[in-house]
Parts: sequence; structure tokens; C-alpha cells
Amino acid sequence: MRRLLAAVAIVAFVTPISAQAAKPSLVGTWVFDVAKSESGEMPLPAAITWTFVQHGDTLVMDRDVTNEAGGAKLLSKVTVGLDGKPWKNSIPQPDGSAREVHYAISYEATTLLMTITSEIEGTPIVQTDRYTKSADGMTLTVARQLTADGEVVATATMVFAKRP
Repeated sequence: MRRLLAAVAIVAFVTPISAQAAKPSLVGTWVFDVAKSESGEMPLPAAITWTFVQHGDTLVMDRDVTNEAGGAKLLSKVTVGLDGKPWKNSIPQPDGSAREVHYAISYEATTLLMTITSEIEGTPIVQTDRYTKSADGMTLTVARQLTADGEVVATATMVFAKRP
């Protein structure tokens, strides 16, 4: 009976620790694979390169996006804490203006969840990106959902390959 109780106690204390999933690291450079990506109602960019660098509890994302073939590149840098709190950033727009947005990171098991909130002409906009890495760490899948005023208006699944 003592052995049984000891075994149960060990399982009770060890299982929660081993069951915790490691938080995914996005550090590195990721290149968009348009052929493997799918657009719902959201047009996909022609090209994207994201570079993530982590400095302690802060994630910095350099973004290089070409929205359409032959279109102008939009370059931006986003800084967000890994603390779950919204971080204010300014994102360039195709018309040359900039839009204030707030980025927040949380986790769902091995998926990094990035929530981006902003406002366009008084309408609240929420973009939710779920970043999931493949088992070998060489593919990043981003499931994106865009809502306006609480209604889902577009979805997309974007696939990226890690640049060596």
C-alpha cells in the first residue's frame, strides 16, 4: 500500500511539470511561401519576410511586406513584450500614412497568440494571429483572423519557411 501511495504521489507531482508545453520561439528569419498559403476573404501579400529577435522579455519583429506583385514594399519594426500587455506601435500604410496599433502576446500550449488591436474610422479592428511551428522548427504556420466591430471579416492561413 505504501508503494502505491508513493507511486501516486510521484505521478501527481511530476505530471504537471512534464505536461507543461515549452513556449515557442519565433527567433530567426521567416520567408513567406505563397504556394502553401491559403486566403479566405483576405488577399495574400506577394512577398513577406519576418525577422524575429528576442531581447530578454521583449520580441522585436522586422517586417518586409510587398502587398502585390510589383507593389511598393512596406517596412516596419514591431516591438512587443512577452508579458501579455498591449504594446503600442506605429505601422506604415500603403498610402504613406501610419496607423497606431497595439500588439499583445499570449500562449495557447505550443502556439504563440499575437493579438493586434487598432481602430479605422472609429471601427474597432482586431487581428488575431496564431503562430505554430512544425515539429522540426523549419515551418511556421500563421492562422489569421480579422474582425471589424466584433464581426469576422477575413481569414487566411500563411505558411513560412525558416531561412537558414
